[in-house]
Amino acid sequence: MNQDAFSNEHASVEPDLPPPGSRACFIFTQERGLEEKPATIFEYQGYHTATADDPGQGVAKLGLNRYDVAVLEHKNGTSCLLEEINAWPSITRRSMNLINIGDEAPSMHQSRALIMGADFYLNLQDRDSLEDPVMQCLRGYQLYYHPWHKVLEEMDAK
Repeated sequence: MNQDAFSNEHASVEPDLPPPGSRACFIFTQERGLEEKPATIFEYQGYHTATADDPGQGVAKLGLNRYDVAVLEHKNGTSCLLEEINAWPSITRRSMNLINIGDEAPSMHQSRALIMGADFYLNLQDRDSLEDPVMQCLRGYQLYYHPWHKVLEEMDAK
């Protein structure tokens, strides 16, 4: 983890407390106002949303809380968030739908998402019409990982 991005003031960040059984989504963007659109979409889908004021607080929240989805803006200074997620064990990482937002490729660009270690990639220019791409990300994640989640459930039941 990039220690420069993790300041001591966030060492004691409070845990998010979503209602029991609810789904949780973490959204981090450096561009002010960008998180409002995805937050509205996820809240409408029944997710409890959480945000961070800076990358250091984001790293602390990701390390403390369990999220079903994370939406991260990819910019200089936010690499510590991906470093935190990439340090997780594989099963922990794959239990979270990671969506990166940036301006390096078109939305739903599979190669860009793979290179970044994300499940999906959305382009910043699509910010006004994010609902359809976000829904594609949620459905795509469910379709891809549902069989694996079922196997884990059956293994836990034995």
